[in-house]
Parts: sequence; structure tokens; C-alpha cells
Amino acid sequence: MRHAVLLFLGLLLLASCGMLLPAAVWAQEERSAPPADAAAPVEGAPADEAAIDDAAAAPAEEAPAPAPPPPQLDKWNDAHSIPRSKVSAVFWIKLLVIWLLFVIWVKSGDWINRDSQ
Repeated sequence: MRHAVLLFLGLLLLASCGMLLPAAVWAQEERSAPPADAAAPVEGAPADEAAIDDAAAAPAEEAPAPAPPPPQLDKWNDAHSIPRSKVSAVFWIKLLVIWLLFVIWVKSGDWINRDSQ
């Protein structure tokens, strides 16, 4: 019964396409920062004289250096691509051995079936 419950819960999670998981698990995009001009003063509003004096007295800051370019991810430079292996994923010798074991199993089952009749 416990296996049936776990199987049901797994299928429920699979059918919901991960919607039951927390948002941090299935979110692909990072949240963006609020716009920089949100703190800009409204036109026509009275200016604060102390803020103007402080801004005039402060030395001009240099612009920060541009950020280095992001690393090359793959030949398409796609952030959502799957990393590819340079080695073949199919090991043909193991596949051949498994196929031969299957054929031997089928032939022995056929031999037992014919012998028992």
C-alpha cells in the first residue's frame, strides 16, 4: 500500500509539471531590479536647497568600468542549452551483449516450451 501511495504522489507531481514545487525551484529567470529612475524627482516639485548644495560640493565620480563580457557557453551562446559531451553516450559493446543475452533468453524459453509439449 505504501508503494501505491508513493507512486500516486509521484504521478501527481509529474502530472502537475512541477507546479507543486516552490517557485524558487522552477523559476528560470531572475527577478529584475526596480527601475533606476524611480527615485528621480518629479518635474515642477520644489527642489531641496541642501541637496543641491551637497551635490555641487561633491566631486564628480568617474563612471564605473564596463563589466567583462560573459563567458562563451557553447557555440550558440545560449544560456538555456544543455551541455554536450564529446564522447558517445552509447556503448555499443554493452548493447550487443545485452541483445545477445535477450536472444539467448528467448531461445531457451522457446526450447523449454517445445520440450514441455
